[in-house]
Amino acid sequence: MVLYQKGEYRAFEELYARHSGRVYGYLKSRLSDGGEVDDLVQQVFFKLHQSRSRFNSSYPFLPWLFAIVRNLQIDFMRKRKAIPMDVEKLGLAVESQLHKSGEQILFDDSMRGLAPAERDLIKLRFEEGLSFDDISRRIGLTPSNARKRISRLMGRLRKGMRS
Repeated sequence: MVLYQKGEYRAFEELYARHSGRVYGYLKSRLSDGGEVDDLVQQVFFKLHQSRSRFNSSYPFLPWLFAIVRNLQIDFMRKRKAIPMDVEKLGLAVESQLHKSGEQILFDDSMRGLAPAERDLIKLRFEEGLSFDDISRRIGLTPSNARKRISRLMGRLRKGMRS
């Protein structure tokens, strides 16, 4: 990396050859889409190029590189939007899965069992397609709490449809 900082651009090729496989493996273990992984690997090395002047040679290279990897992955996950799905389609998807297992319970009945505020959370996520960050800002929770509440609600809906 020090050579690359000094302007030896072949050093970049060596950095890429040595570390792109490890970066790819790390991202592949966290993302399912190979195309997204390929894009992020390219972004990592582009960011390395942009940030080369900030590398401090008194510290090891790999932790610095993987800080870039983790930060780009986190940014990517934050920007990834939920697939918009209205509640009716969600109900049909869940209902079709239940039909496969022999159960014939309607999603709408389970939704009616939720409090209005709980139904609103489900609608924000699946009808409006909002991310957990957007939902958290709208209702005054942390993104983690919004995710937990929606996950628990989905669990209750699944359980209610099986009872």
